[in-house]
Amino acid sequence: GGAAAAAAAGGGGASKEQLMCNYTSVGYDARVARLFHVKRETRPELFKNRAINKAWYAWYGIKNVTGTLNVARTFELIVDGKEVKVPGSVRAIAVINIPSYSGGANLWGTARTEAPFHAPAVHDGMVEVVGTYGPIHSLGIMMGLRRAERLGQGKEIILRLRPGTLTAKDPPIYAQVDGEPFLVDAAGVHDKATYEASLTGPPKPPSAFEVRVDMHARSSL
Repeated sequence: GGAAAAAAAGGGGASKEQLMCNYTSVGYDARVARLFHVKRETRPELFKNRAINKAWYAWYGIKNVTGTLNVARTFELIVDGKEVKVPGSVRAIAVINIPSYSGGANLWGTARTEAPFHAPAVHDGMVEVVGTYGPIHSLGIMMGLRRAERLGQGKEIILRLRPGTLTAKDPPIYAQVDGEPFLVDAAGVHDKATYEASLTGPPKPPSAFEVRVDMHARSSL
């Protein structure tokens, strides 16, 4: 089954809630997905076939090798009520329900799962939490050469922005649920592709933001 994925931002007080079937992520990967989505929606004539689409996606991935938000520094990860330390080099955190991410990549990987974790199972009522270090790391995962950093397993996952860690000079937050990316800034949560074009300046980061994935609530949506 799926899980309830909810995102809420301070400032504008906006929120977004939907059923998560596959994955939810926060960080550079969602930023790449958002940039790709906005370009494709606003300039559809530039996306004529799958090869061109992949080239655009790769281009945005390359542009985001550096300069992305340090997720490990700015977010706290809470799994079933306990805070989990995130390695300092992590640039994206994903909560996965099934072992198929962004076209079939297995983020958890096939290597032996050791304590305190157990091998993921579709019907165990839990989700897995992993971290990735950037586009090059993700490319290795998609090629089956590497795996993501295993961070946790549980029924309720919370990713919460640490108070005071972002300034007006920092970029906004990018997140996605099942490949549907959205931008979070001081004005709230935005999924419309035309939002960035409506701004007169760069979007400012929110003062508060939280993503919650709850397996207990999966039947309520």
